[in-house]
Amino acid sequence: MQYGVGGALISGDAKDALALSDPLIAAASVSKRKDLGVFPQMVAGTGYFAEARYADPHKVLAFPEPALPYVKAYWHYARGEAAARLGDVAQVRKEAAAIPAHVGPEKDDDASDGAGRMMRIAHLVLNGRAAMIENKPAEALAAFKAAAKIQETKAFLSFSDPPAFWYPVRRDMAAALLAMGKANDALREADATLKATPKEPVTLAIRAEAEAKLGQTAAARADWNAALAYWHGDPQMLPNVSVEMATR
Repeated sequence: MQYGVGGALISGDAKDALALSDPLIAAASVSKRKDLGVFPQMVAGTGYFAEARYADPHKVLAFPEPALPYVKAYWHYARGEAAARLGDVAQVRKEAAAIPAHVGPEKDDDASDGAGRMMRIAHLVLNGRAAMIENKPAEALAAFKAAAKIQETKAFLSFSDPPAFWYPVRRDMAAALLAMGKANDALREADATLKATPKEPVTLAIRAEAEAKLGQTAAARADWNAALAYWHGDPQMLPNVSVEMATR
């Protein structure tokens, strides 16, 4: 189920992502077991990533608060992403602030180190989301850069497959740079993302926009078509779908 959710998340397959995540959310929401290990909590928490990305945001905001500490961090992240989709900056920042930096000691042998890194990434990503909504892309860039730095450490990259945090945050850096009017810099970050995560469709769409802004029409068209080929969901969920018109 974890692999299924991970693959559906990154490829835009909302139907399968939600079908697989709903049972995980249900199990995580009702669990009261204090002895449930960190890694099982992270597996269950993966469902919140899918809900945050594809479910109706009002549904996400109605999920009951889970009792388990790491699952609760995923819950806050999902609520923050749902609030971002609704444009509610105050709620996004509230959920970001509610994600703790630590839940007790962090060790390599019980997954708590990886879980701690995941929480810190999630906190920074939500702050970046809020800044983007507020039209403060430079502030967002700083948050996304800090999150990417944590995500790209050797310890975190090797922690789990599928990745412990569901998408490459560096692509958000590219999006923020585009919002700042820095297409060349955005292209550089998109290239770096694709080097580490080849064929990632959202990054391909972001790179296509950067190329279109730089007048690289043929490259933009090729990247846009590749993004569509690797995307298994609604094309309207890809960023900057207007690039399709710009590259005809």
